[in-house]
This record gives sequence, C-alpha cells and structure tokens, in this order.
Amino acid sequence: MSRTRTVVVGAGFAGYRTARTLSRLTRHAADIILLNPTDYFLYLPLLPHVATGVLEPRRVTVSLSGTLPHVRLALGEADGVDLERRTVAYTDPEGARGELPYDRLVLTVGSVNKLLPVPGVAEHAHGFRGIPEALYLRDHITRQTELAATAPDAATCRARCTFVVVGACVGVRPDPLVAGLGRPLERGRLRVDTHLRVPGHPEVFACGDAAAVPDLTRPGAYTPMTAQHAWRQGATAARDVAASLGSGTRRPYRHRDLGFTVDLGGAQAAANPLGVPLSGPLAGAVTRGYHLAAMPGNRVRVAADWLLDAVLPRQAVQLGLVRSWPVPLESASPEPARLPHPDDRPARATTHPPPEETPDARQQ
Repeated sequence: MSRTRTVVVGAGFAGYRTARTLSRLTRHAADIILLNPTDYFLYLPLLPHVATGVLEPRRVTVSLSGTLPHVRLALGEADGVDLERRTVAYTDPEGARGELPYDRLVLTVGSVNKLLPVPGVAEHAHGFRGIPEALYLRDHITRQTELAATAPDAATCRARCTFVVVGACVGVRPDPLVAGLGRPLERGRLRVDTHLRVPGHPEVFACGDAAAVPDLTRPGAYTPMTAQHAWRQGATAARDVAASLGSGTRRPYRHRDLGFTVDLGGAQAAANPLGVPLSGPLAGAVTRGYHLAAMPGNRVRVAADWLLDAVLPRQAVQLGLVRSWPVPLESASPEPARLPHPDDRPARATTHPPPEETPDARQQ
C-alpha cells in the first residue's frame, strides 16, 4: 500500500512550520512535499537589517533541505490547483512545467506586493518583500548618499538624501493563486473553517496570509495577516492534517495574544511583551531576543553580526548584484531571480541579431 502524500505549497512562516511539525507528528510515515520558488525560508522581520547592511543576506535565510531533512523540496512556483483531480501545477526556476498529485494539500502561499493608489508610486517605487529587493535598496541608499556628498547644490543634496516609505500592514495582498480555486473568498483570502479546512474539500487546508481564518476570540472576525498568526496556524494545520491521517486528534485554531515587538532601528524599539509596555534600548533588547528565539536557524550568526555591528564601523559599499528592473513593485513572487534583461547585458561586438524582448522586458 502506497504512503499518503501531503503537498505544502509555500515555505513562508505558515508553510515552514506546517512541514516541520507534520514531519515530526507523522514520524516519517507519510510523504511530505514542500513546493516553493526558493530553497530557503526567509525570516522576513529581519529583512530591513539586510537592506541597511547590519546583516548579511544569508543570515535571514534558512535552508529548507538542511533543516527539513524528512521533507522533499520541489523547486517551483505554483500556478494552479485542480481540486477535482487533486493536483498542483507549477513552473520550476528554468521554466519547465510540472504537476504534483496529493492526498492532502496545505495552501500557505502567503501575500505579495500590492500597488497602492498613491501618485508617483507606480512610476518610482520598488517593493520590499524579498532578498533581491533588500539588496537593491541597500545599493540604492549607499549610492544616493555618496552622490549627495558631491552634489552641486543644497537642493540636489537634500533630494538625494530624502527617502519616502509608502505602505506599512496595507502594502500587501493575498497571493492571487487562491482566487483561481473557485472557492469563497473574504477580501481576497480563501475562507476556511476553524480547523483550517476549505469547505467542501476536507482534504485541503489553508493558513497564513492567504487564508481567512475565523478568530475564535472575536466572533465574526478573521485573524489578521501577521507572521505570528501564520507561524501558529502552521502548527495547527500540521496537527489537523496528521489527525486526518490517523495520528493524534485535531483541534481548532485559537490564539492567545502575547504582545508585540517593533524594531525601530539601532537600539530603539517598542514592545509590549505579556502586556508590559517597553520602549528604548530595553525594548530593543527584548525585540532582538524574541527574533533570536523565533528564528529556526542561524541564531549564532545573526547574534555575531549584531555584535560586530555594535563595535565596528558598518561597511558602506555598492555590490551591484541587483539592478532596478528585477524588483518591480507589483510582483506575484518577489523572491525568485528573473532572467537577465537585454539592456543589462554588456555591450559587445557580435554578428548575431539582438535577442528578442521578453514579456517582462516590455512591461518595464
């Protein structure tokens, strides 16, 4: 008799926690496949530290194959789900098409950038959801401050040293994949019951930013799109999937508010752990301690980078690894690298005709 197959789509906070917990609960008696465009879990709250040069990019990424040894990784981006045939269609990083059959499906596709109706945003803004965007922003800020030092006048200097942030908890939207399922939505999020199941399809579960999960502490409301909810919902989804396979008992998702932490840069932060309001350096220490405890890997390396940043001058150099075109504001998947843009290739003598423009290039 063949083993049951569970496919987890997406390796964000919800997907990573689901795969890790489910592997432990099933004791490797079921096949678990994690479909994700990249081979790492991104610890998104520390992405600003990458953009400002405090942390190196690999510090905020956790290897999926290295930390999920009993979970099979399928590299690719899901672009369709057939609920009747129980298959997930995807495209791998080299453009090849594939299909994954499933017995259980957990949709944890998260959220993507949203284009806000603010004048000038569509023409000049870039998103901030992944490593490529953080690296581009780091180079861009460094370049502008260096050019400001030799600006011909004060107005040009001020312009180069002025940066505008647009968006904050409203700059994202649920991944559009869930809209193509043909199931009821709540403001773009897939409706599920308290056990994170999709109504009418008990073999399909969903959690995280793309799922509208009923909030049992506030009747009639849904849990907000936050990393804390996604992480906790991932554990609940794993338990309920395992229960459906005959291991353990299922339970509804119910959360308990433990407070919040907000990193404001440097040693400054705001925090409210267990209802105790904190600010300044003490809140900063609590915030960094929370992140170290929450990260599923790289804790020592992150702590070492923070220590070195506190005692050594920060390196302000442009690496030029990411140009502006691969990091548009509106993107269905901000993490994967894009194919080279024809305009970014170095000029050279050739007798061959120039390459054809790609669809992405024509949109830039």
